[in-house]
Amino acid sequence: MMSFEEEVFQKTKVDFSSLLPYGFHKEEGGNFYCKDFLQDEFSARIHIKDDGKIYGQVIEKAFDEEYMTFRYKDAKGEFVTKIKEAYLAILNDIKKHCFIKETYRFPQTNRINKFIQKTFIIFPSSNGIKSLIKILQVSLKMKSTTSGMRSSCLFQKRNLTR
Repeated sequence: MMSFEEEVFQKTKVDFSSLLPYGFHKEEGGNFYCKDFLQDEFSARIHIKDDGKIYGQVIEKAFDEEYMTFRYKDAKGEFVTKIKEAYLAILNDIKKHCFIKETYRFPQTNRINKFIQKTFIIFPSSNGIKSLIKILQVSLKMKSTTSGMRSSCLFQKRNLTR
């Protein structure tokens, strides 16, 4: 099961160069950010490890303890919703300013996508991994064919029939 933070930051990659200007501070083991919210009653503490993994906590300042109720899917109520929305707004702002959007969820798929774009100057459609695999298969057939002109025509014909 994905954590709350993992859900927010899926299909993104951290841009480490933007963390310090945003307000993160570098310490051993990663980058840290802290922001108070809801009339300074709560504090969001975000930790981005050097490998790009993201962890977060919401601290109830009056007790100096982690507030976790908002993480439960079944948790309802005005107070819990306020905390969840405020924390989500903080995470989305970090995402907007410090992360790069990726086309696919998994790093390997994004590397294949970039390889195809760079090598064959082909941009897969947005209908997912099946499209990416088909393009890669066709592209590899093009490279292995002895006649470049013939494979180019084959590729164009296949694209037209989709």
